[in-house]
Amino acid sequence: DLKQRASDFATITKNDSNISLSVEPISSKSKSSKTNKDEEYCLKYNQFKFYVRSPISLHSKLSGQDFVGVVSRIDPLSSASSSPSSSNMIMGEMLVRLYDGTYCRIKYDYLKQGKIICSE
Repeated sequence: DLKQRASDFATITKNDSNISLSVEPISSKSKSSKTNKDEEYCLKYNQFKFYVRSPISLHSKLSGQDFVGVVSRIDPLSSASSSPSSSNMIMGEMLVRLYDGTYCRIKYDYLKQGKIICSE
C-alpha cells in the first residue's frame, strides 16, 4: 500500500491546471517603516486565502494523512530558472505550526503539483 502511494505521489502531474496558487504582499499603512524582510504575505490557494495566524488543514497524498495547524510564516513566491529542468518549479514555502507543537514546511511546488492539499 505504501509503495503504491509513493508511486502515485511521484507520478502526479507537475502542472495541474485546476490548482491556482499565488502569494501577494499585504498592504500596510506604515509600509515605509517595514523592510522587505518584515513584509507579510497572503497565500491564495484555489478559493482559499491564508495569512499568518490563519488556521489550516493539510492533506498529504503520500501518507494519506491529515494535519491541522496554524500558518506561522508565508514566504514570497519566486521561480527557479537556474537549470532547464527546474524551469516550471515554484520556489518558496510556508511554515505551519501543527497542533501537536511541531512545525512543517509546505513547499509551494508541492501545493501546485497537488501533492499536498490545503483547506480551512
